[in-house]
Amino acid sequence: MKGILAAMLVLLAIAPGAQAAAGLETITLWDFQDHYWSDQWQDWIVEPEYTPEIGEGTWEAQGVAVWDPDEQDFRDPTKPEELNSSSDPIHEINEFMGYALDFDNSPPQGTGNKTAGARFNVSTQGYTNIVVSFDIRHKYRSPRHARVQYTVDGVNWIDSVLFEADNPNEADHWYNGRTVDLSGVPGVADNPSFAFRVVAELGPSGEYEPSKTGSTFRQKDLFRFDMVRVSGVPIGAPKAYLISNRDTRHEIISSAKANFRFTVWGRVSDLDDNGFTLDDGSGAPVRVLAAGVRGLSNGDYAKATGTLDDSGDTVTLQSSAAQVEKID
Repeated sequence: MKGILAAMLVLLAIAPGAQAAAGLETITLWDFQDHYWSDQWQDWIVEPEYTPEIGEGTWEAQGVAVWDPDEQDFRDPTKPEELNSSSDPIHEINEFMGYALDFDNSPPQGTGNKTAGARFNVSTQGYTNIVVSFDIRHKYRSPRHARVQYTVDGVNWIDSVLFEADNPNEADHWYNGRTVDLSGVPGVADNPSFAFRVVAELGPSGEYEPSKTGSTFRQKDLFRFDMVRVSGVPIGAPKAYLISNRDTRHEIISSAKANFRFTVWGRVSDLDDNGFTLDDGSGAPVRVLAAGVRGLSNGDYAKATGTLDDSGDTVTLQSSAAQVEKID
């Protein structure tokens, strides 16, 4: 049942405001696990999965970093300081389940600056306004500073944002929705050779500083990643026009070209595996055809984008899970 949370993965914002750019779509997303319901155990079974949940891409260790496979993202409920978790929707099923991409081994103290970490290769061909994001976990003695770099030729790295941890506990701590907006950066858009990486950087002291102030850096520790995402705006994508449910029945709309895109919104009802109905209170509900949307419930508010069909008794919007957004 891989992908049962796919709609939630699409709907989950990269970070507050990060999905605000018009038309921003997920190109590739890793959540690093698969899951299925076990009738035998009457519970969800979660297993590691290191290929993308959405799209295509590859990852690899950088420098002296060593990948630790099958590392479960488990938190001890008896230790409140360890309850912090990534933003992975798997925690909606069970807060204490999930896997992530874990790396051990930082460079020896004071050496190998900006070399050890994880690299993610994702083609941005056909997309512009590229945004990357990820959740990152620091152990309290992990490197405090994590530098994001990108490459447009697959070889040479260019510094981007530097993130600093400030771990409040002597335990693992997640920093979710770390986001880098690369829109407008030369060479990033429409590039099959694009990649980015997150690597440990020396602090102002000239040494690796621990993520928890006052603790001691330990070379064994590095970073763990979850919800690694690359997003962009499809090049040449048609503009979507926001209209009311009632306007979907206007002759101007019905006579529009078949490839026009429209966005409708409202309260969700009649939710099933094939879609749902949106009612904005104008007295003309629209049926949204979007198979596999699992992140919504009846009574939620949402918006959906797609093509309109008013040839039947009920106006339908042909959409998809990626074009549906829950409105909070």
